[in-house]
Amino acid sequence: VNPPSQFLNTPGGVSPIHALDMAGQTIVADGRPCVFMAQRPDAAFAGNFASGEAATRLARDDTPGVVQATDDSGLASGAVLYRVRLQPGERREFAWRAPLAGESQQALRAPCVLIFE
Repeated sequence: VNPPSQFLNTPGGVSPIHALDMAGQTIVADGRPCVFMAQRPDAAFAGNFASGEAATRLARDDTPGVVQATDDSGLASGAVLYRVRLQPGERREFAWRAPLAGESQQALRAPCVLIFE
């Protein structure tokens, strides 16, 4: 979603996702690989709009093992889960890539990193 506050010559809106596959280390939306995770998630799930949005399902601790979903309305959603338990002073990093259209090959190789400390 691109909210109006981020309007940069591109109108906001929703990008429909009719089919979602969360298996393995690559998220595939509508047949196109779009997110590449360096570490395999501990779990993942996908669902259609009727089964509930991913954030709502996470809040209810409703995380089924279903990793593929289709949604005729274009509102498929999903989540990858990493279980993290850290002792004082420990840290764990997670890296992923989510290339945008038109990015250079160098940008495609640079991962985003999420660090838990």
